Amino acid sequence: MFEIQKLNKVVCEKLDQGSLARCAQVSKEWNWVFAPHVWRIIPKYRSYDQWRALRQLVLEDYYKQQHPPDQQHAQEQPPLESWQTNDPLTLTKYGQFVRQVYGFTLLLQGLGPEFANWGGPCTTEYTGPSASDLARHFLKRCPNALLHFDITYDHITSVDQLRLAVEALPRVHTLVISSREDKPFPVLALKHILAEASYRLHSLVIDIHKLGPDVRCEDFETGQSVIARPKFLEIRALQTDSDVDLSWIWRTCEQLEKIDICRVDQDVVYSLSQGIRAWMPRLDTVVFDRHGVCDWIPDSMIGHILATVPRKWKSVDCGLRAQVGPLSFAALLLHTSTLEELAIADIQDRTGIVRILQSCTKLRKLVAVDRAGYGWWGLPEVDATDLIDWDPERDVLWPWPCRKTLETLAIVHDVAPETLRVTDEQTGDQLFAETQQRICERLGEFTRLKVLRLCNRSWDESRSVHLTVDTGLSKLDRMTSLQEVCLPYLRRHFTRQRDLAWMVEHWPKLSKLELFPSMKAYTWLEQHHPGIHLESARPPPWSQSPLSH
Repeated sequence: MFEIQKLNKVVCEKLDQGSLARCAQVSKEWNWVFAPHVWRIIPKYRSYDQWRALRQLVLEDYYKQQHPPDQQHAQEQPPLESWQTNDPLTLTKYGQFVRQVYGFTLLLQGLGPEFANWGGPCTTEYTGPSASDLARHFLKRCPNALLHFDITYDHITSVDQLRLAVEALPRVHTLVISSREDKPFPVLALKHILAEASYRLHSLVIDIHKLGPDVRCEDFETGQSVIARPKFLEIRALQTDSDVDLSWIWRTCEQLEKIDICRVDQDVVYSLSQGIRAWMPRLDTVVFDRHGVCDWIPDSMIGHILATVPRKWKSVDCGLRAQVGPLSFAALLLHTSTLEELAIADIQDRTGIVRILQSCTKLRKLVAVDRAGYGWWGLPEVDATDLIDWDPERDVLWPWPCRKTLETLAIVHDVAPETLRVTDEQTGDQLFAETQQRICERLGEFTRLKVLRLCNRSWDESRSVHLTVDTGLSKLDRMTSLQEVCLPYLRRHFTRQRDLAWMVEHWPKLSKLELFPSMKAYTWLEQHHPGIHLESARPPPWSQSPLSH
């Protein structure tokens, strides 16, 4: 196609698998360029026709290598249009181009005998090769592929499937080990699986609802040493009896850099804490409930893990089900000299966020919260007076060490949450205006800020913080690195043209705005600065009111 190979690669990387397959049919020259990229990734989700076509290609190649096909197997005709090739040596020719294969369970299902009679009833008993035989042959034809496999309890109960899994483990890049609550996963089986994995294993996901001894323990060799050294460990579920030793798992985590914790019991927490202290020197990133689907993770559990080793964590991400309270914040304060990123969804201590800002010397990112789609349930509230942190004796702001390092400040990303509010009903308009000015003064100290997201869910808009030229927006003139800005949502106080003009003039790198402008401001921005993306696609319908101009 193109004479420059790099251009061909760039084009192919932008196309999905279906488009690549259609391009491969145009001509021989295009087939030579696009066909290898069709085989680059064997995706996790395929149609039945694609499964059937893939199975037929593997089956034909299998019999070409083993022996000529008999009449039984000759009846299986491949719908080659799904993979867009009539080359009988397709698997041999293009298997070397495969780079990633997803799904051990789906691979066995797709290569199983149920696809041999696709489109009609099964009239004879299937006597061909098993799914494990075809999967083994397919993986041999893909010597350069990294595997993303899942191993379940059902796999270890099948000798044939277990043998195949063990053979493939040295090439596995991502390994998911799972079992249901009614089928305890044997400890020796887990040790045997990890012993067969190699240094290529990058991510290990454990989703075992019950870990314990089992009748099949004698089927596995004992005394094996585990050589796998994953860099990422995700514990979706791990529950065990108190007498089960887990220290051998943590010994494999010498190269671990990130851990994701979801559903664990107290015994696992204590064992994990000891493992972090003894065998995980490189670990500096922890995530609690990344998927937001597990049971509540209590404050005591989070605090216990965070307090294991002081001056260790660089990044902490607490999801919707992670209850971050006083114990968690007390533990976070042990890492003020190392903490760089903090994301929290459910805060039970409203002053904790401010204490983090007051103490951390390297903090670059504070997101509390960036969980779009969950409504405003459970979102934290930060009191405006706490955020100001005013020194009444010197009549100045208390200096915060993160003012020169903070790049992202996102105190809630959602539908009209209340994060900044004035709570003292006795202050009056004068003190309220003074509070507005001081908030702008505090925000203006973050001179390296690139992303600023401040939202408001208060229904009493007279007590809400407004960032306008009149209320002190000019104090943010040193924030010249700002690229994305989200300002409070207010039904009656829309962003005016004068405020937008000030932002565009003083924030030269501004590329994205999320606010509700007046009709006049919206028209002005669209005409004079079309390169700035406005999140609200059109002016609100009530912006025609006099208050919006």
